[in-house]
Amino acid sequence: MEDPLSYDRLIMFYLALTLDTLGGICFILDFFGVGIPCSFVLDFIGAATIGTWSLLKGGGLKALKKEFKKKILKFGTALISELIPFWGDIAFSWVALVLIT
Repeated sequence: MEDPLSYDRLIMFYLALTLDTLGGICFILDFFGVGIPCSFVLDFIGAATIGTWSLLKGGGLKALKKEFKKKILKFGTALISELIPFWGDIAFSWVALVLIT
C-alpha cells in the first residue's frame, strides 16, 4: 500500500486545491464575462501538472503501459469535467483526481 501522505501527493493536493479554489473565483467572474478565459488557463495548468503526475505516478512509463486504460479514464474524466464551462469552475475535479490516484 502506498503512503497517502507522501510528499508528492501532498504537493499535488495543495496545487489541486489552489487550482480548484481559483476556479471558484473564476465562477464568480463568469457573471462579468471574465471568468471563462481565466478558467481555461487554470485547466491547462492543471492538465499539464496534475495530469502528467497522475499518468506517471507509480512506476513511470512501464506502469503507464500496464495500466493505461485505467489511468487515462481517471485523467480524462477530470479533464472533461474541468473543461465544461461553469461546471468546471465549481467542481473539485483536480482534488478528486489527486485523491484517487
